[in-house]
Amino acid sequence: MREERPASDFGAAALLGTTIPSVAQQSPNQPVDVATATNPAIEAYIRARTAFEQEAEAYWQSVTDKRRARFGKRNRGERIALDDYVVEQPPVYAGPPRPPGYVPPQRDPASPFDLRGLADHFSPVVTHRSWTAATK
Repeated sequence: MREERPASDFGAAALLGTTIPSVAQQSPNQPVDVATATNPAIEAYIRARTAFEQEAEAYWQSVTDKRRARFGKRNRGERIALDDYVVEQPPVYAGPPRPPGYVPPQRDPASPFDLRGLADHFSPVVTHRSWTAATK
C-alpha cells in the first residue's frame, strides 16, 4: 500500500489556489523604499500611471453622469439623443512599462454592494413571521 504524506506549504498553497506573500510586496501601511523612490524609471512610471488613472477616472465619471442623465430622461418620457451617450473610447495607458522590481501598493477597494450573508438577509422576515427551521 502506498503511504500518504502531508503536502508541503507550497504544495498545499498550489492545490488550494492561494498564493504565499512575497517579501518584496509592500503593505499599504509600509513606507516606500528610499531606493524605489529615487529610481528615475520608477518615478516616471508612477507619474505616467497617476496621470492615466486621473484621465480614466474622469472618463468613467462622464460615462456614469451621462447614464444617470439618460435614466432621468427615460423616466420623464423625454427622447434620448446621441449626445446622451459617451461616444469616445476609454483611455489606453501608453506610458512606460512597469519597471522590474517595482511592486505597486495594493489598494483596498470598498465593496459597492451589500454582501450580508443569507441568514442576515432573511433575519427580519424570520423575526417578523416567527418562522423556525422546523416549520413547514
